[in-house]
Amino acid sequence: MKLRLLAGLIPAVVAPLVLTSCHSGDPISATPTGATWTVVTSGSLDYLNAVWGSSASDVWSVGGASNFGVIVHYNGTAWAASWSSSTLGTTWFLGSVWGTSPTDVWVVGATAGNAGILHYDGTAWSIVPSGSVPQTLYGVWGSSTSDVWAVGGTSNATILHFDGTAWSTALTGPAGVRFFGVWGTSATNIWAVGTAGTIYHYDGTTWSSVASGTTDDMSAVWG
Repeated sequence: MKLRLLAGLIPAVVAPLVLTSCHSGDPISATPTGATWTVVTSGSLDYLNAVWGSSASDVWSVGGASNFGVIVHYNGTAWAASWSSSTLGTTWFLGSVWGTSPTDVWVVGATAGNAGILHYDGTAWSIVPSGSVPQTLYGVWGSSTSDVWAVGGTSNATILHFDGTAWSTALTGPAGVRFFGVWGTSATNIWAVGTAGTIYHYDGTTWSSVASGTTDDMSAVWG
């Protein structure tokens, strides 16, 4: 499963931004102070698509390459491989990860032409039936252990729901749309975003389309 390329979101040429200083003596060229980003070894040569953690010493990232999915884990000291579909000999794409605790973590993607879902119980990863939905999943989020949503799409937009027992289809369509991101503040206020400026909102009962004011693809949502 090839990783999606959102090249449309990255301009080919970036115009320079010129900022005028209010004080002629401002040290514009001085080395910035404060927190900085550093490169950390992941222990994987795969593409990593998403990251989530329950604490500073329990962080998960998912991705893959060469049609195999991979999950890596950070224990507060180093990153290490936790799961790979290469050991199963099956094709997987992993697009997103989310959980409620160290013993309840979800990963979504696709395998064998259908939605693929994995769950971690604090000890091991297991494959969870998705209902044989022929769509790729790109995002996952929930308000509790019994209220988890996964979004995606291949030929049609797709939203799946987990009620604490099993996954089921909550929305199919519109055609030609893919949802990439899902997030909410509660079980009655959830947003899903995707291609062509598509935004849907869930009020606890129904998913409904909301005008976004753009036709550009949207890959994530948070507030």
